[in-house]
Amino acid sequence: MSILKKAEHYAKWPLISIILALVMALFFAFSKGAATVNSASQINSPTEDSANRPLKLASVQLPSETKNPFIQTAATSEHRKNTEKHLANITVKVKKNQSLAKILTKQGASNATILEINKALKKIDHRGTIYPGQYIKLATNLQGQLAKVTIPLDKKQSIFIRLDYENKQSTGLQTEPMVTAERYTKETEKRIVFRSGTIHSSLFKAANQAGISDKIIMEMTDLFAWEVDFIMDIRKGDNFKVFYEEEWLDGEKIGEGKIIAAEFTNRGKTHSAAFFEDKVANISGYYTKDGTSLKKAFLRSPVNFARISSHFNLKRKHPILHKIRAHKGVDYAAGRGTPIKATGQGTVIFKGNKGGYGKTVILKHGNKYTTLYAHLHKFHYKLRKGGKVTQGQIIGYVGSSGLATGPHLHYEFRVNNIHKNPLTVKLPKASSIPTRLMPTFKEQLASAQALFNQYNIGEYALLDATSIPSEMVLP
Repeated sequence: MSILKKAEHYAKWPLISIILALVMALFFAFSKGAATVNSASQINSPTEDSANRPLKLASVQLPSETKNPFIQTAATSEHRKNTEKHLANITVKVKKNQSLAKILTKQGASNATILEINKALKKIDHRGTIYPGQYIKLATNLQGQLAKVTIPLDKKQSIFIRLDYENKQSTGLQTEPMVTAERYTKETEKRIVFRSGTIHSSLFKAANQAGISDKIIMEMTDLFAWEVDFIMDIRKGDNFKVFYEEEWLDGEKIGEGKIIAAEFTNRGKTHSAAFFEDKVANISGYYTKDGTSLKKAFLRSPVNFARISSHFNLKRKHPILHKIRAHKGVDYAAGRGTPIKATGQGTVIFKGNKGGYGKTVILKHGNKYTTLYAHLHKFHYKLRKGGKVTQGQIIGYVGSSGLATGPHLHYEFRVNNIHKNPLTVKLPKASSIPTRLMPTFKEQLASAQALFNQYNIGEYALLDATSIPSEMVLP
């Protein structure tokens, strides 16, 4: 029967159609309710099989705006780890003609920030100077801002620059991070060594064969400069013994400290030097066996190991002018660029060009003495007219400016403005250890002498710091 015919058939019996519809509705309702009751009965009264099966819990999805405190705490901890993990560390190798400012600008630092960094460096007496081949370490925060700069000075010293963006400061029209700079020095291990040697051809060769650095040799020659002429007096067979400090860091030797005690035998005569310090009496220095200070008011020579090419001579014929002109000083022949030291503590009263002297420095030492240094190649960058200098401080470098036939230093010594021969002039007596401290000095000197007698020439020894009297070991 077609659909149309069925419709016509049921249309004739409307009451029957209504009754059939109600029966079908009741049937479907009953079927759904039975299914629900059956499902509930399975959960509330599990069968033996279902009891042995793991219960599956339906996952409930929280609304997106709901905040779970446990999830948030874990996320915060993870965020902190990520913050440290993603802190960018960059190592930059300094190139030729590259300044610290150029490196920092490349990392996004503003001119105002660089200016604040320079100010911070000046406070710790650093000019911000870097050198080709040097490695600069940079660190940036999560926002990509420069946060830290590390400038290694040597194996144990570094400069740390920190930029604090939480504490900002106003610099004119804008706000910049607070900048601080500090020097950091790693602690080193101090070792005391004994070395010795015999001179066969030269002092430096004998010292190098004994494992002694040029630094220690220069210090030793400075100690005995007024006792021994290391240019003219050295003879084959002369010998030396020295106790000095070595600095070690992470199992590696990084340098030497000061000399603790030394002996130098020249032409059969032994000269000795021992360090002594008394903080209460404000005494610190090197002394002979009788307690006399080895540090004189003036150094014997302003140039180390330089040959005297022209002595003090009031009737010398000038090599360029070819006429008799008094040579009121001593000439030291040395290579161009050799460092020149101030022979005594004083004040710079002249720095500049001075006629035939060329580039010249004049120092005043108290009210009585002045020294002159001429024909310089250049001045030390820290030297200023009116500035103070200490004994042994580098003031310039050997050259041939002015009337000079070649690189050398012309050195003059004046007493009450009268020229004196620097090699023979009588100088103020050196100070001595006070009488009340002599027993202490003699006691420690005996300890040092016992150590010297314990080792033979040519031997090497590594000593514990407690082997040396505390007054002899530098802090």
